[in-house]
Amino acid sequence: MPVAGDNGRRRKMLLLLVMLALAVVFAAQLSGVSLGELPTKALVQQETARLRDARRDLAQIQQQTQRDDSRLAELSSQATPFWTVSSRRAQQQEVREELEALVRHAKITSCRVQNLPSSPLTGYNYFTQVEFSVSLAGTMKVVTRLLNEMERSEHVFTWSQCSLSTTSRTAPKEVRLNGKVRALVLATEAQGLLAMTQEDEG
Repeated sequence: MPVAGDNGRRRKMLLLLVMLALAVVFAAQLSGVSLGELPTKALVQQETARLRDARRDLAQIQQQTQRDDSRLAELSSQATPFWTVSSRRAQQQEVREELEALVRHAKITSCRVQNLPSSPLTGYNYFTQVEFSVSLAGTMKVVTRLLNEMERSEHVFTWSQCSLSTTSRTAPKEVRLNGKVRALVLATEAQGLLAMTQEDEG
C-alpha cells in the first residue's frame, strides 16, 4: 500500500508540472509572445550585450559630432572677414554698393568705380573673386580716411596695382589714387554650411 500511495503522489506531481507548463504556453500564446522571446538567461545576456554595443556606438557618434561642431565653429570664425551675399548673381553689385558707401562716408566727391570680371579662385572651391577698377581724387586727408575706413570694414577689401599722383603739378592740393580693389566672396554652399552651424548654436 505505501508503494501505491507513493506512485499516486508522483502521478499527481507530474500532472501538476504538465498543467503548469501548459499554463505557461497558453499564457504566452494569449499575450502574443513566442517561447523563444521569453526572458531566459541566454536571451537576457544577448540583449545586454546588444545594448552595451549600442551604448558604445552612441558614445563614438557623440564624440565625432563634438569634433565636427568644433571644426565648423572654427571655420565660421575664419570666414567672418569674407563677404556673404544674397546670391551669386548679385555679388558684384552688393560689394560695389558697400565700397561706394565707404567712399561717400570718407567725403570723396570724385570717384569712378568700374566692374571687372569676377572669377573663381584656383584651388579654392568656396570663394569667388570680385574686382573693381577704382579711380578717385581728393585731399591726402580724405584719401587716407577712405583707406582707414576700408581697413576697418567688417569684410576684407584688398588693393592692388595702385598708383598715387597729384592732380596738379602747379597747385598740388589733391592727389589721385588709381588701382584695383578686390573682395573675396563666400560661395553659396559655404554660406549655407555656416548658416546651418549658426542655427545649431542658436
